[in-house]
Amino acid sequence: MPSSPPTLPLEPGEFVELILRGAFRDKGGPGRLSAFFERFLGLRLASSRWIVLTNRRLLLLRRRDPQAYKPGEWFDVSLDRKRVSASMPVMEGSLVVLPIVGAKGPASLLLPQKAF
Repeated sequence: MPSSPPTLPLEPGEFVELILRGAFRDKGGPGRLSAFFERFLGLRLASSRWIVLTNRRLLLLRRRDPQAYKPGEWFDVSLDRKRVSASMPVMEGSLVVLPIVGAKGPASLLLPQKAF
Protein backbone atom coordinates (compact mmCIF):
# COMPACT_ATOMS: atom_id res chain seq x y z
CA MET A 1 0.00 0.00 0.00
CA PRO A 2 1.40 3.42 -0.87
CA SER A 3 2.40 5.76 1.94
CA SER A 4 0.02 8.48 0.75
CA PRO A 5 -3.63 8.07 -0.19
CA PRO A 6 -4.55 7.99 -3.88
CA THR A 7 -6.60 10.70 -5.55
CA LEU A 8 -10.19 9.65 -5.00
CA PRO A 9 -13.00 10.00 -7.53
CA LEU A 10 -15.67 11.66 -5.40
CA GLU A 11 -19.24 12.56 -6.25
CA PRO A 12 -20.11 16.18 -7.08
CA GLY A 13 -20.34 18.20 -3.85
CA GLU A 14 -18.52 15.54 -1.82
CA PHE A 15 -15.24 16.38 -0.10
CA VAL A 16 -12.80 14.54 2.13
CA GLU A 17 -12.89 15.41 5.84
CA LEU A 18 -10.50 12.84 7.31
CA ILE A 19 -8.10 10.16 6.06
CA LEU A 20 -6.66 7.52 8.39
CA ARG A 21 -4.89 4.17 8.14
CA GLY A 22 -6.61 1.36 10.00
CA ALA A 23 -8.83 -1.68 9.75
CA PHE A 24 -12.58 -2.23 9.54
CA ARG A 25 -14.02 -5.27 11.29
CA ASP A 26 -17.57 -6.46 10.75
CA LYS A 27 -18.52 -8.70 13.69
CA GLY A 28 -20.74 -10.82 11.44
CA GLY A 29 -18.26 -10.98 8.56
CA PRO A 30 -15.36 -13.25 7.66
CA GLY A 31 -12.86 -11.28 9.81
CA ARG A 32 -14.68 -11.83 13.11
CA LEU A 33 -12.12 -14.34 14.41
CA SER A 34 -9.15 -12.09 13.64
CA ALA A 35 -11.07 -9.16 15.19
CA PHE A 36 -11.45 -11.17 18.42
CA PHE A 37 -7.70 -11.84 18.63
CA GLU A 38 -6.82 -8.26 17.67
CA ARG A 39 -8.93 -6.88 20.48
CA PHE A 40 -7.59 -9.48 22.94
CA LEU A 41 -3.94 -8.77 22.06
CA GLY A 42 -4.36 -5.04 21.44
CA LEU A 43 -2.51 -5.36 18.13
CA ARG A 44 -3.70 -5.23 14.56
CA LEU A 45 -2.85 -8.54 12.88
CA ALA A 46 -3.87 -7.80 9.29
CA SER A 47 -2.55 -5.02 7.11
CA SER A 48 -4.11 -1.58 7.35
CA ARG A 49 -6.12 0.18 4.68
CA TRP A 50 -7.03 3.76 3.98
CA ILE A 51 -10.21 4.81 5.77
CA VAL A 52 -11.71 7.94 4.27
CA LEU A 53 -14.43 10.02 5.88
CA THR A 54 -16.19 12.39 3.48
CA ASN A 55 -19.09 14.71 4.12
CA ARG A 56 -21.41 11.96 2.80
CA ARG A 57 -19.79 8.55 3.32
CA LEU A 58 -17.37 6.45 5.32
CA LEU A 59 -15.19 4.55 2.83
CA LEU A 60 -12.71 1.70 3.17
CA LEU A 61 -10.39 1.64 0.17
CA ARG A 62 -9.35 -1.58 -1.51
CA ARG A 63 -5.85 -2.89 -1.01
CA ARG A 64 -4.85 -2.17 -4.61
CA ASP A 65 -4.68 1.20 -6.33
CA PRO A 66 -8.25 2.50 -6.86
CA GLN A 67 -7.38 3.58 -10.42
CA ALA A 68 -6.87 -0.11 -11.28
CA TYR A 69 -10.63 -0.69 -10.90
CA LYS A 70 -13.60 0.36 -12.96
CA PRO A 71 -15.31 3.63 -11.96
CA GLY A 72 -17.19 3.21 -8.68
CA GLU A 73 -15.29 0.03 -7.69
CA TRP A 74 -12.41 1.60 -5.79
CA PHE A 75 -13.65 0.79 -2.30
CA ASP A 76 -14.75 -2.31 -0.39
CA VAL A 77 -17.06 -0.64 2.11
CA SER A 78 -19.19 2.46 1.68
CA LEU A 79 -21.45 3.54 4.53
CA ASP A 80 -23.87 6.45 4.31
CA ARG A 81 -22.99 8.87 7.14
CA LYS A 82 -26.65 9.57 7.84
CA ARG A 83 -27.10 5.90 8.79
CA VAL A 84 -23.92 5.43 10.83
CA SER A 85 -23.61 6.08 14.56
CA ALA A 86 -20.46 5.72 16.63
CA SER A 87 -19.85 5.03 20.32
CA MET A 88 -17.00 6.32 22.46
CA PRO A 89 -13.60 4.95 21.39
CA VAL A 90 -11.88 2.43 23.67
CA MET A 91 -8.13 1.90 24.04
CA GLU A 92 -7.05 -1.72 23.78
CA GLY A 93 -3.29 -2.17 23.79
CA SER A 94 -1.88 -0.05 20.95
CA LEU A 95 -5.28 0.16 19.24
CA VAL A 96 -8.12 2.62 19.41
CA VAL A 97 -11.34 0.67 18.85
CA LEU A 98 -14.25 2.74 17.59
CA PRO A 99 -17.53 0.79 17.67
CA ILE A 100 -19.93 1.86 14.93
CA VAL A 101 -23.41 0.76 13.89
CA GLY A 102 -24.59 1.07 10.31
CA ALA A 103 -27.42 -0.23 8.16
CA LYS A 104 -25.71 -3.66 8.04
CA GLY A 105 -25.24 -3.93 11.81
CA PRO A 106 -22.38 -3.42 14.28
CA ALA A 107 -18.75 -3.11 13.22
CA SER A 108 -15.49 -1.66 14.54
CA LEU A 109 -12.81 0.62 13.23
CA LEU A 110 -9.35 -0.30 14.54
CA LEU A 111 -6.96 2.63 14.46
CA PRO A 112 -3.37 2.95 15.66
CA GLN A 113 -2.98 4.83 18.94
CA LYS A 114 -0.92 7.54 17.21
CA ALA A 115 -3.92 8.40 15.00
CA PHE A 116 -5.76 9.68 18.06
